[in-house]
Amino acid sequence: MRATMSLLVALTACTTANIGPMAAENQTQRAIFHASYDDVYRAVIQQAGEMKWGVLFADKDAGAVRIATPQSMGAWADTVAVNMTPADSGVAVLVRSTLGQGPNRRNVQHFLEGLSQRLSTRAP
Repeated sequence: MRATMSLLVALTACTTANIGPMAAENQTQRAIFHASYDDVYRAVIQQAGEMKWGVLFADKDAGAVRIATPQSMGAWADTVAVNMTPADSGVAVLVRSTLGQGPNRRNVQHFLEGLSQRLSTRAP
């Protein structure tokens, strides 16, 4: 009975993590890059390729890229939305994981870290 209860609690936690008023917040990570819009857009596409993620959709003018992440031993397959908006201090990038939990959230963090590193090594 105790094992069944633990499993039920674990399943409930997994299914409710992305429901409710904070769901979008839990799934979205933000960063501002001090680079040109063109450089950020190009770096997003390149970073997805380096991570072996498939670009499903890319519209530079709309500032939208949709990326498919593969399933791995540690993470579910996911669709990641990347939205870019010019900001006063650079380009604001919002990255939203459909699942947004644990390993998938870490995948998005690694994506943003790689993007940051890629943009910091560009010549001004």
